[in-house]
Amino acid sequence: MTLITAARFRGIPDLELLIGGARLTPGGFDSNGDLAVDRINDPATVEAIQAALIDLGYELVKSGVYNIDTEEAVRRFKNDQKLALPAGLTEHDGVTGRGTMTRLNELFTDRSGHVDVVTFFDDYARALLARDAEAIAVRYAVPALILFPGQPIAVTSPSQTAEFFTQAFAQYEGITQTSSAIDIAATADHSVWADVTWTHDNGTSERMMYQLVETADGWKIAVLTPLE
Repeated sequence: MTLITAARFRGIPDLELLIGGARLTPGGFDSNGDLAVDRINDPATVEAIQAALIDLGYELVKSGVYNIDTEEAVRRFKNDQKLALPAGLTEHDGVTGRGTMTRLNELFTDRSGHVDVVTFFDDYARALLARDAEAIAVRYAVPALILFPGQPIAVTSPSQTAEFFTQAFAQYEGITQTSSAIDIAATADHSVWADVTWTHDNGTSERMMYQLVETADGWKIAVLTPLE
């Protein structure tokens, strides 16, 4: 039975081996997870990891070569996702193994039959940077809760959400780019809790917890709660 659930990773055998315990390293592929490289890396496998990291906002080129930029992006991904350290390590390395592949597979799995969680937040970010309040509003469920300190809102219509964000756009003045680090905190039938840290190009960041619910139109935000 396949271990890969994300459509983008299907059909690449070595990615399934990674979830099973293999390791993709700068020096080659460790098929058994015994810390001994036994063959060269498959370029398609490396490209799949690189493409996923690029889509998550990490800066590297899809080359099919497990170079130093790929190694650094993997290390940053592990830290951003707060993955557990393997036994014997005091800090994360740049090797792609079971933990890294499992989390990538989780992030890119389409649980609803609609867009996946990462794509949802990519689209959300584009709407935010475009200051498009209506495009943001359609990504919120009705009813929904926006729990900003001192300004909790029980959303009863898309126009109410649009009005809220129109008034909030001033705080994003000067921001033209943003990246997201997404940690799936919990999942349930038809629902996902995503802990998202947004890092903006003006040096600021904000952390939000989003509860996403499955609807006939795809993922919608049911509850938005600032964490920091």
